Amino acid sequence: MVYIRHYEGRARIVGRRLAGSRRERQPRRRAKSAALVVFVGTSFSVGVTEYILETALERHAVVYSIDPAGIEPDDRVRVIAAASEHALPAVADALAGRSE
Repeated sequence: MVYIRHYEGRARIVGRRLAGSRRERQPRRRAKSAALVVFVGTSFSVGVTEYILETALERHAVVYSIDPAGIEPDDRVRVIAAASEHALPAVADALAGRSE
C-alpha cells in the first residue's frame, strides 16, 4: 500500500506501507477521522485496505475507488471505471477545486 498525502494542491507519496508493518498503524489511525478516502487499484483483500474501507463506510465517509475493471466492493463506494493514470489526475484536480 502506498500512503499519499495531499498538500499545497499536489499529491506526494510519503511512505510505502507493507501489510503487517509497524508503520501501517498511521493509515489505520487516519482512517478513523477521514471524511474522504480514495482507493486506487486495489482488490480490497489486504488487511489494512479492508480495514480502511470498513472504517470509512462505518463513519459514512465519502469513498471512491479507481479501478479499470469497475469492480464495486460495496454499493456505497463510488467506482470510477478507468485506468488510474487517466482518472487520478482528474480526481485530484476536482478534489483540489481545479478544473480544466
